[in-house]
Amino acid sequence: PLTIQGPGMTNLALDGNANGRHFAAYPGGAPPCPATSGPADFVVTLSGMTLMNGRTNQANTAGGSIFSVYSLVLDGVDLRNNAAAFGGAVAFHIQFPGQSLTIRDSLISGNEARTTVGADTFDRVGGAIVVWDHCATPRQPALVTVERTRMLQNRVKPGSRDGRGGAIG
Repeated sequence: PLTIQGPGMTNLALDGNANGRHFAAYPGGAPPCPATSGPADFVVTLSGMTLMNGRTNQANTAGGSIFSVYSLVLDGVDLRNNAAAFGGAVAFHIQFPGQSLTIRDSLISGNEARTTVGADTFDRVGGAIVVWDHCATPRQPALVTVERTRMLQNRVKPGSRDGRGGAIG
């Protein structure tokens, strides 16, 4: 497990300056789908911080601020003005049995699922958050919980393809 605890969203701001993600948690060499052996799921917890202006700088990439294939807890996090082709702020990829995404006491605003570089070929999904089943079959259920969190002015800006889920896709 990994926990990064800041002093509060008004006391710590990480500005990505549109030069990449703030955090990425994924195994080197992804395990087979579903991941029932090899590396196991664990919980990544981020709290007490603002993550702003993160942006993916490759075509068809997800999670402008955070990309995780592990269970994720965001507690007291302000995610603002992040951008990616899908999951403008957060991309949560389901790969392990029993995974969960928990967001509480947070503010998620002004994030966009949009083309950030090059020619994206996938649909735009999840202006703020995308929950993506990494394994085509068998599907893995995941628990997504959002509590006491405001989502404001997040959007999907479709290009030549479809756009869905201004807040969550």
